[in-house]
Amino acid sequence: MAQQNLQDTDTGPVAKDKIQGNFTELYAGVAQAESDAIAAAAADATSKANAAQSAAIATAATDATTKANAAQSAAIAAASTDATTKANAAQAAAIAAAATDATAKANAAAAASVPLTQKGAANGVATLDGNSKIPAAQIPDIAISDYLGAAANQAAMLALAGQKGDWCVRTDFGTTWIITGSDPTVLGGWTQLSYPTAPVTSVAGKTGAVTLAPADVGLANAENKTFAVGVADATAAADSKTTPVDADSIPASDSAASGALKRFTWANIKSALGSLFASRGAVASSGLTMATARLLGRNTASSGAVEEITLGTNLSMTGTTLNATGGGSPGGTDGQIQRNSGGSFAGSNISQDAAGRITVAAGTQTTAGSALNLSYTANGAGQEINGLTVQATNTASATTSMPVNIRVGASALFTARRDGVFFFGQPASGNVALAFANNVEFHTAGFYGARRQFFRFNGDINVMNEGGFSIAPGAAGDNAGDVALCRESAGLFRVVVNPDQTTDYRDLKLRNLIATQLIQTTALTVATLPAAASWPGAEAYVTDANAPTVGSTVASGGSGRARVSSNGTNWIVTAVI
Repeated sequence: MAQQNLQDTDTGPVAKDKIQGNFTELYAGVAQAESDAIAAAAADATSKANAAQSAAIATAATDATTKANAAQSAAIAAASTDATTKANAAQAAAIAAAATDATAKANAAAAASVPLTQKGAANGVATLDGNSKIPAAQIPDIAISDYLGAAANQAAMLALAGQKGDWCVRTDFGTTWIITGSDPTVLGGWTQLSYPTAPVTSVAGKTGAVTLAPADVGLANAENKTFAVGVADATAAADSKTTPVDADSIPASDSAASGALKRFTWANIKSALGSLFASRGAVASSGLTMATARLLGRNTASSGAVEEITLGTNLSMTGTTLNATGGGSPGGTDGQIQRNSGGSFAGSNISQDAAGRITVAAGTQTTAGSALNLSYTANGAGQEINGLTVQATNTASATTSMPVNIRVGASALFTARRDGVFFFGQPASGNVALAFANNVEFHTAGFYGARRQFFRFNGDINVMNEGGFSIAPGAAGDNAGDVALCRESAGLFRVVVNPDQTTDYRDLKLRNLIATQLIQTTALTVATLPAAASWPGAEAYVTDANAPTVGSTVASGGSGRARVSSNGTNWIVTAVI
């Protein structure tokens, strides 16, 4: 309506009147709206709420008026051909702003107000009296636990007046009951408190303020002694034990616990004593004393206490250092075994390397004697007493390794190999050697002359380089043999005066001669046959028989070949060949 009237107005002074009329009309509408809001929101507001409402209304009206006046002034100042439009816009803005602001403030005032129906009512707020205190009628009952006294029985208890938490004692039960329900006049409104079962009613048959005597507890014969006296008497009467063990206990009064009874085990005692005394082996820190210039040890031939050992000759003490005179630093070179050289150490001709090999270097000897002399007396009946034993354990070595090797210079005199072969001499260089393995071998080379070296066995058997041996009837060392058994050629022996002869054969005497194939005799002439008387039964082969016939005495001068046999007188033809 106000807007319609404003649009119908003319410009000029008349328009101003219309605007004022419209604002009057606006003011009335605003006042009505505020009144309605106040009436709906704070019908039961107190004088303070009304004052706040009135202040809000006054503030809103003043603000609306100010804004309206400002809008009106602006509209008048800008009045022109478009004054109507601007005035209408200003009027509309002012109305809207005033209405919005008034509504917001009214709503805020209403929200901040408490309805009268909620004052002093259930689920509402409490009010204050003239002394700014809450009236007693608006304060709820406060539960205070009171003792209601003793009740002789159930009826007396239910007759008591009380509220939750109040309690009484039932003298008929000797128990306490407490009101837990809303109605104390019924038994369900009460709860009996629980107590431990089987209470003590008497002690040793006594009730009331009980004072016990020893006889009351079965100690009529017990002596009244202090703890210390009792322990002493019990200890004196106890059986004796010679050797304690760790679990054994000893009673004690603990001074750190007001004399309370405690016990020590033997293990505890040993541990405590161990911190006061040196443990075994810790002599230096034991606090023990001993005489000057003594050593600790034990000379007695059994286990026992440590004894003082007196220093002997050439021994002395300097501080904590033990000195020995007459000795000194080792002499010689590395590896040498030491010997006593006039009271001092000196290197000997015996040395040992890091691998354990021992070397004896006797050096140059210019006087008679042995470079190595092993002298001892064997005096054990029935006992095998050895002078020198070489015990070699073969784990891995060459077959030709020699546990024993006796040499002169570079030449071996005697060698014992690990495979069981023994050599006298040095076969590798062609010298004389006697070797034992699975058989016996004889080898010779250059001793008496180029081929006359021999090995003499029992003084009469000589081993020669021709592969044979000669038998000499002379004295030991005589090389003039008169018969020899030698190798003729491959697979053939010959019996001669000595190995140097190839024609002067000697005889071979046998009991039987068994040949598996042939027997060959050297071709002779009749003139070279030996005397038949000396060779009875002997056979020979001749190549110059004269017209030989079987059974006749052989004669020379022909060209016949015949086998002859001695009958002890003549050589008789046994076969014509």
